[in-house]
Amino acid sequence: MKAISISLHVQKLTLPINYNTMLQGLIYSLLSSNEQLSAAVHDQGIMVNNRKYKLFCFTRLKGKSQMDENRQITYTSDVSFEVRSAADVIIDTIAERLAENAIIRIGNNILKVASFTVFEKVILANSVNIRMIEPITVHSTLDDGSTYYYKPDEDAFYQQVADNAYRKYVAYAMNTEIAPITIYPIRVTPKNKVITRVKNLVVEAWHGTYHIEADPEIISFLYYAGLGDRNSQGFGVFEID
Repeated sequence: MKAISISLHVQKLTLPINYNTMLQGLIYSLLSSNEQLSAAVHDQGIMVNNRKYKLFCFTRLKGKSQMDENRQITYTSDVSFEVRSAADVIIDTIAERLAENAIIRIGNNILKVASFTVFEKVILANSVNIRMIEPITVHSTLDDGSTYYYKPDEDAFYQQVADNAYRKYVAYAMNTEIAPITIYPIRVTPKNKVITRVKNLVVEAWHGTYHIEADPEIISFLYYAGLGDRNSQGFGVFEID
């Protein structure tokens, strides 16, 4: 399990506010040097114990920015972002690609990579407070085909998050005999709600601070793979407070 922090030279970079799919596209582009891996991750995910998972998550760009009335965001200084993955091959392939070519594309913008650093975070505690740096989302599809997004004031929100974490980790570790995963809120307010759009889909998600109790290996896995749904679309990334 690894992560990579990528810094980009920017003088002025303007993007639509919902630019997650552009960063996702960049990640797939960086993986393209490994055709088999790229196809697996892009088309269906990595097969683990007869289930398919993409096993990566990423943050939005961090840097000085401002948003205009057209809901476009403009960065006016260098920016950085992280990609994390429970599959080392994803981060290793991205690092190899950046070492070979320091020019990348986000949408129609061609940018130069200032630097990148591969890192690993070791988590030893079985009880941690986390802060969502990218919001967490969990949902169910109703009988009429509509999507219901769970909210942090519902017990089902935390059960859905825990169940999702269990399924992903069991598939990754190929081990069903794991201790329970517990998550509950520390501070979540209406201001933490995020309504965003991924392609043509409206997604409801939540920032906030939460508490997780689980085996340290599971917490580490979630740090790299993400919490909740849509991790490969830029959701569910957290830091440990």
